Amino acid sequence: MTREERVEQLYSRNRTGIVMLLATFLSGLAGGLWFFSGGAYEQIAAFVFFFIVVLPLGFVAWRKTRTLLTFNEDKRYRRWIRFKGLLNLVLLFGMMGMMSLFASGFVPLSLFTGTVVSLAIGYLFIEMVVDRRLLQIDDEHVVDSLLGLTKRERMKRNWEEE
Repeated sequence: MTREERVEQLYSRNRTGIVMLLATFLSGLAGGLWFFSGGAYEQIAAFVFFFIVVLPLGFVAWRKTRTLLTFNEDKRYRRWIRFKGLLNLVLLFGMMGMMSLFASGFVPLSLFTGTVVSLAIGYLFIEMVVDRRLLQIDDEHVVDSLLGLTKRERMKRNWEEE
């Protein structure tokens, strides 16, 4: 399977859940802001925000991992893809967990900021190493930056056609 076919498959599978993801995210954000503006419901707001935002984002990450697993049957490739998917979920749940702990008042701002920045930097470094390994195993592997570039190019073409 060529890289263009893989990008097309990732794009078509990703597009079906994007409306659900966007609607859920916006409703979670609105619900969280509404609860936070009340002042007395911080723990409830963090709980609602966590489950309305994190679960759909986790589903999208799991679905992308499942799609990437269909591209190559090599055991090493599949192991690295599973590791990358697990890393995405751990980062997502870790960030949202830290946000919930901070909103609940269990974690001070300095610890929250340091943990979130450390998670983000560590994730980017590990993802770069994993993508490099995947490209060594499979020359046609689609890295996330290429997928984003392809989406931008499609949007430009669609705007030019209109």
